[in-house]
Amino acid sequence: MGFSAVAIVLMLGKDVERYPHRFFELYVAMESKLEFPEGFSYGGAFKAMKYVWALALATPVFGFGAWAALNARRAFVELPAAYREERGEGAGVRAKLGAAWRAFWAVSGLGDASPMSTQAELKQELREGEGVLGAALRWLEEPSKFGLWWSVLFAASAMVFAFVYLPRVGLHLSQRHVFETYLERATSTQTEPLYRHQTPKGEGTLYLADVPELTSTRAFMERFEQDGRFFAVIPRDRLAALHYEARRKADRDLPVVDASGSKLVLVSNKLGEGEVDESPIGAAIMGDDLEVQRPVTFKGEGGEDEALTFDGKLEFLGYSLDKEGVDGELPKYTWGDEIEMTLYFRVKARVSGNQKMFVHVDTPGNRIHGDHYPVGGAFPTNYWPVGSVVADTHKIKIGSYAKQGEYSLNFGWFMGSKRMKAKPKGAHDGKNRVQIGKIRVAL
Repeated sequence: MGFSAVAIVLMLGKDVERYPHRFFELYVAMESKLEFPEGFSYGGAFKAMKYVWALALATPVFGFGAWAALNARRAFVELPAAYREERGEGAGVRAKLGAAWRAFWAVSGLGDASPMSTQAELKQELREGEGVLGAALRWLEEPSKFGLWWSVLFAASAMVFAFVYLPRVGLHLSQRHVFETYLERATSTQTEPLYRHQTPKGEGTLYLADVPELTSTRAFMERFEQDGRFFAVIPRDRLAALHYEARRKADRDLPVVDASGSKLVLVSNKLGEGEVDESPIGAAIMGDDLEVQRPVTFKGEGGEDEALTFDGKLEFLGYSLDKEGVDGELPKYTWGDEIEMTLYFRVKARVSGNQKMFVHVDTPGNRIHGDHYPVGGAFPTNYWPVGSVVADTHKIKIGSYAKQGEYSLNFGWFMGSKRMKAKPKGAHDGKNRVQIGKIRVAL
């Protein structure tokens, strides 16, 4: 039972680390599609708490406290004393090695007729001993005592969930945060009104129930082009479409005042003094002063350098990495590292559909995948403004399965089973997959 309890804590903890939304699905009316933003986690404290709970369960069941105390006494008290006794007057290396082995064998208990019984007796002797050590072991390992320890641990865990995790999760489940941000940022609720656009209305919409609605994109853009400042709460997945319309009709970005939630964001038609645009889309559109770290071109049919294009609509300018090679060597990564790669594209014509990028980090016999939607899924390619330069930054983790060696960086675009066509012809491998650089994986 104890082993099962420890295994359940560790397995469920790992599951929640990988899929953090699962812990809260039971408490939000079993939503069919509860999602948190990409990369959301409860932080390192959750992993630590998971192991503390596993240890708290294992200690009374397996006697870890007595085991640790017993082996500490053997290692730091009994073993040195036995070694001194066995060595006697011997000074040679051979004599010392022989004395060390005999001392270890005598102290380990491996030579006893029933070592498990001997271990159990020694542990019980430690628990029954007087002094601080005995009292601590009884408190941790005896059923009548460790209930208090579990109660304290449960209360501490509940405090962490209530005051750390719940507020963090609340950003993605509640409308409260955008409403509070509006009240903080608006100089007057009369002259800077709040609207909602395509947000759900009904039960559970306490904060936005009485907020007037901009019922269409046209109504939103008419309000956007007026001089007076306004705020609007919109679904996060509508941000790219509205930003595209703002660029197309008003030739300017759609400012985001609060982008902390994964479902709703607070936008405006202008930023106030001291405010920063939190839009992931605005951050992905580069200015005219852009300098690409690693520009990439390929030889065309005439032997001249040509820019790589996809379907004639996206022009690849180059890329950057978070690491540089030393003395002309390739950038070096190791197990557990994340390759942070940014790819830059000039939009020559509107892209049809939401294209997905495939990224293959390859060496013979090994591939690291980095397939993803650009800009964390916040900026679908069909809403990339024509004439702009878009930067897609993503991370690829080097797992422990990756073997050492030189890896090529390859990428392309696809939607369903169809890939965007890469040109010039010599830039790709015949399957519209383009190699743009190399890295090294080493220990």
